[in-house]
Formats: sequence, C-alpha cells, structure tokens
Amino acid sequence: MWATRRTLLDFIYDRGEFCANESLEGMEASQKSDLFVEHYAKLSQDERGEMNGCLVSALLGRNEETAKFSGIMVLLILSLVRRVPRTGLDAFELDLIQELRNPRLNQSWLQKSEEIEDFRRNWRYALGIINILNELRVPAVRSIVMELASATQSERFQYKLNEVLQRAQ
Repeated sequence: MWATRRTLLDFIYDRGEFCANESLEGMEASQKSDLFVEHYAKLSQDERGEMNGCLVSALLGRNEETAKFSGIMVLLILSLVRRVPRTGLDAFELDLIQELRNPRLNQSWLQKSEEIEDFRRNWRYALGIINILNELRVPAVRSIVMELASATQSERFQYKLNEVLQRAQ
C-alpha cells in the first residue's frame, strides 16, 4: 500500500516517473493526468484495486497526507473512468454515495455562499462526485441530484445539477 500511495504522491508533486508534469504549462497543463492514466492502464487488476483505494481515500479526505488534494482526485478519477475500461472504481460506489449524504458536508453545499475555501465543503466537490457516479452509471445518483437541486440555495449549483439531470436523460 505504501508504494501505491507513494506513486500517487509522486503524481501530485510531479516526481519520479511523473516529473514531466512539472514542465507542462498553460493549456498543456490540462494533459497532466495523461501520464497517470498511462501508468494506471499498465497496472494489474490487484494493483488497480490498491490504487483505487488510495484515490478514493484521497478524494474523501481520509488520509491526512493527501486530504488537501480532493480537487485533483476528482479530475484524476474522472479521467480514469472516462478513458480506462473496467477500472473497478465502481467498487467504491457506496463510499461516494455516503459522502454525498454526509450531513456535515451536505449542509455547506446547500448554502448560497460561493466563497467556501475548503474544497470538500464547496458544492464543486459534490458535483465532482456526482460526475464520477454518473460516469460509473450509478442509478442512485439521479435521486441524490434531485434532492440537492431542490434544497440548494446556490443558483449556480442548482444550474449545474439541472445540467447533470438533462445529460442523464
């Protein structure tokens, strides 16, 4: 597990096999996840399972060392589920749904304020998880999106949630 977490930290900090990320600037920076996706595609099923656990743990803020990188994890996991067949990330469906139902976080997502600095308390975090679940084709996501859309005070969040519902039809 330590080697897997070290690989993830190498990606985050542009070290080791991911040091080429450091030189990417401007529009090229959006391609940072490409190296990780290539690395991931070469992993065995067991190694993918271990990496998936690290990715989801980092996304959900379960590990102090990676907790501040939830935003990066959203983008990385989305890249993986969109580009690598059979990632096995659907095994974490319940963890992601529980996070969306977490009342401590849920209440902050529903507020009108757009200026929340803690990414996990910002509605963009919820939207990222919703997009991951959508890519994994999780049926329960629709009812969660409808609940959040009807309860939020943020017009932007409501607009984004309605976009999700339209895409899901």
